Amino acid sequence: MRPLIVFFTLLGILACPLAASAGGVSPAAMDRYRQAKASLEEMRQAKAGIYARDVLEATQQTLAKAGEAADGGNEGAVKTALDKAVLQMDLARARTEEREAAEKTAVTRARLDKLQKRLDDILAGKGEKP
Repeated sequence: MRPLIVFFTLLGILACPLAASAGGVSPAAMDRYRQAKASLEEMRQAKAGIYARDVLEATQQTLAKAGEAADGGNEGAVKTALDKAVLQMDLARARTEEREAAEKTAVTRARLDKLQKRLDDILAGKGEKP
């Protein structure tokens, strides 16, 4: 009798994690999936949609894979795809910031060149007179 109790206890302990993982994807993973999709849509409406369109398209494909994995109940694949999507969105943000900084640098460079020319004219006696 005692061996049967031990056997069923061990069977219950070992079967619970398997049953829990076979049930599907956790609500936390699905919440993270929805948040990632919402963030992607926000980024598409912002400057990242212009400056990092290719990265956002790759992110969309990654999120589609996460959705397929969620439909199949594969939580490991969902988490992996979500991690990749988050990294891709970080890359898109970085590319956007880089492009914006480059544009600001170009504007500042043009202003500097204009002021340098004005200074050269003043020093040469062709510029502003009091």
